[in-house]
Amino acid sequence: MFRLFDLGLGGLVGAILAGGRGHCLERFNGRPLLAHVIQRLGPQLDALVVLTDSPVERFEAFGLPIVSDTCAEVSGPLTGVHAGLAWAARNLPRARGIVSAAGDAPFLPADLVQRLTNGPPDRIAVARRGGVLQPLFAYWPVGLADALAERIDAGNDRVKPTIEQLPHVLVDFEEGDNPFLDPTSIPGPAPRGQTIA
Repeated sequence: MFRLFDLGLGGLVGAILAGGRGHCLERFNGRPLLAHVIQRLGPQLDALVVLTDSPVERFEAFGLPIVSDTCAEVSGPLTGVHAGLAWAARNLPRARGIVSAAGDAPFLPADLVQRLTNGPPDRIAVARRGGVLQPLFAYWPVGLADALAERIDAGNDRVKPTIEQLPHVLVDFEEGDNPFLDPTSIPGPAPRGQTIA
């Protein structure tokens, strides 16, 4: 069973985006994609939660806190990020931010959190691969919760434009195969060099 760690190591919460149609529950190498992401991301952080707009019962078996989107009229990754920031501020007052990651990316970098949090603590840090933003993989300071709520209330609920319009830094991940891909969305075996424990 998951437990919340003492946030004395940096106050970072991992926020796994598991909304939509529950694609992250599809199986890969004998386990749900989400299980691989938890195994990959968990050791990098002080705490881990699942963000979803799906029924919470679908995720209870993973033993993590489950955070439902707080915006009933709008659903998407940005509302999930906002829900994660609000949850962290409410439950873990020492948290300085969350690191978001897609729930269907089992190859995400083992140093994702370290590299995303090397910059200014009050700015978003977003992953980039091949010159293309990977907006679901980002560090979000807790202090942005109100700004995100205002954007969502105004109907601006897309992640990439939000990042581009707020202070942010880019963090390039160019080594090896693409660590942000969903292996179930491409035909054939996982790319060479991509392995799952």
